[in-house]
Amino acid sequence: MFKKQELEEIIDVFEKTNLNEFRIKEKDVELEMKKNCSDTDNSCVKDLKNNLNKVNNNTRSKQTLDDLGEDFHIVKSPIVGTFYSSSTPEEKNFIEIGDNVKDDTVVCMVEAMKLYNEVEAGVNGKIIEKIVENGEMVEYGQPLFKIEVVY
Repeated sequence: MFKKQELEEIIDVFEKTNLNEFRIKEKDVELEMKKNCSDTDNSCVKDLKNNLNKVNNNTRSKQTLDDLGEDFHIVKSPIVGTFYSSSTPEEKNFIEIGDNVKDDTVVCMVEAMKLYNEVEAGVNGKIIEKIVENGEMVEYGQPLFKIEVVY
């Protein structure tokens, strides 16, 4: 079974290579990644750079908040995929703005290749901002929620 950190490292390395496809299998888990770029198509590279800039801008925003002495935690996407606020369209959202959460509270799911990954808050606190919308594509490391940390 892959550990979260191992998957993050594999995805990071894959994104930095010229490979268009990658597949790895370990026991019951298989990971397959594909890029939709051809050697003559630079639009994917531009899109990747734009998405990285968005992540960098969100990181700068957090640094500004930290400089003000406020204590916040940013929940980030563990993988590239589709963000979901609830487990099914009929279910209520995992959390809402203003909800108090514990470190192990599931705040959303990110789906990649029909694998649904639960994302936990990671800290005890209060949800103060939802950064992405239901059904939106998210990148690895992209901020999803802002939590005011409670000790």
